[in-house]
Amino acid sequence: QSGLAQHGDAGRYSATVALSPPRRAGVRVPQYATVPVPTKCRRRARDPAATCVERPDMLFGQERYGREYPLFRYSKMCPETCFGETCDAVAARGINVSGCDCTTCAGVESLGPRRDGGAYVDGGGTRFSSLRDATFFPDVGEAVVHGARLRHGGGDVTGVAPRYVLAFFFDEELCYGADYDLLYTTLICTFIIAPLLMWMIFTDFSESKGRKNAAAPNAQTRWAYFHFSDDFRTRAGESLETCLNKYGVGGWRSGEQICALLFLDGRATAANAWTLGLKGLDHKQLPTRPHASPGVVSSVLPDSRLGRRIANQLADTVFEDVA
Repeated sequence: QSGLAQHGDAGRYSATVALSPPRRAGVRVPQYATVPVPTKCRRRARDPAATCVERPDMLFGQERYGREYPLFRYSKMCPETCFGETCDAVAARGINVSGCDCTTCAGVESLGPRRDGGAYVDGGGTRFSSLRDATFFPDVGEAVVHGARLRHGGGDVTGVAPRYVLAFFFDEELCYGADYDLLYTTLICTFIIAPLLMWMIFTDFSESKGRKNAAAPNAQTRWAYFHFSDDFRTRAGESLETCLNKYGVGGWRSGEQICALLFLDGRATAANAWTLGLKGLDHKQLPTRPHASPGVVSSVLPDSRLGRRIANQLADTVFEDVA
């Protein structure tokens, strides 16, 4: 993975596990995290997504936010008792740090020493625009675990060594029945031991494979409706219909669910795709948010002109089996 645009996920929680070592591991929070989002240029342009030239360095000020994908107030991230220190330093002053993460204070750079060698990744990291551009660089075997509705993405890799990560998504089918307070989970940085991680991936693999192969042969084309939007535009300014013509569709299936995707760029990955639909193997479609789209999302019937185009492309696609 090199760069990955800011986005929210469909589940209740997400996790990014580092499989490649960063040049420097730790957390970096810019000084401008305390600055309010500039809005004058957006009002002048009458465009809520206009880039604010007054502060082009303030990347989080160039993103869209809302109730589902919020921008955290700085006072929510870092209370007044923190002054850009580590939690240990605040605790040493006799202040209770329970319930807050002082590593997300403006100006914090709790990065480890620079490591030499060609195997270390330059750049990268997971940047959270919802957390005012706080960027995390977990070491190998460590993970950044967070509420899935925090907007986040991958930084550009600037060196030769590639960056490999493993993504997890939790409680996707329960997401929309839960209270929003649960979904706006504050960021947690935790450790995952490599042997435990491998056990999670490969345990009961043969049983899962048997369930996956039991899916009906017409499972990926039999849908009650597809999610679509005429208003949505990718970062490259392309509509969904343009993406359908240029990049096509795909999907994945697990032991319990099937997901149909419309790819939003030439990489054709689930990380940057529009969710056309999600359902169980009984063909009952499940509620899901197709994308962090500010426009109107409509339901396209499979017997419509557009629905037939999507269904025909899905019929010619091999869905990826996931554990």
